[in-house]
Amino acid sequence: MARNRYLKDYRIVETVDERGRIHSSYEYIGEDWFFRADAKTLDRTKKRILGLTAVSLILWLCAMLPNSQAMRTWYTSFPFAFLVLPLAMLLGQSRSLYRCKEPMEHRLADQLENLYPPRCLAAAILAGAVLLGQAVSLFRGLGMTEGDLIFSLCDGVILTSGLLLFRERKNLTTRKG
Repeated sequence: MARNRYLKDYRIVETVDERGRIHSSYEYIGEDWFFRADAKTLDRTKKRILGLTAVSLILWLCAMLPNSQAMRTWYTSFPFAFLVLPLAMLLGQSRSLYRCKEPMEHRLADQLENLYPPRCLAAAILAGAVLLGQAVSLFRGLGMTEGDLIFSLCDGVILTSGLLLFRERKNLTTRKG
């Protein structure tokens, strides 16, 4: 049933070429969707989302470079490994957001409103779990090396970035045309 959610928004168009072959394509016939925010705010939001997401992914990679106790501890390395999933999804969504033009299709408007906030929140929660794991490691007396400091710093910036990305969700709300 979920696959057919947007079925009524499209129509199949069949054309015949000079050789007599039938080609099928689709045409969007649904309602047009627009952003609630003005163009200036939207452009600033798009740039901020793309920048923060790209920086977060770069910092995720940089955090793994130094030799650290955090990547050898399961309760910090597991959430950190899974942190790349919401960040990669956010990067893909920010690229599609950057390319989208108004009026939008219903499917894209739904994706922006319904998938963007949970991905930001998941990134922030996982980054927070990693910092909590680092605090547990310090409490257990495992020590903190320079690599752990760099790891924690990168993860703290990713956590802040996830929270800032979550705050931008209000600028991505849409309305029917």
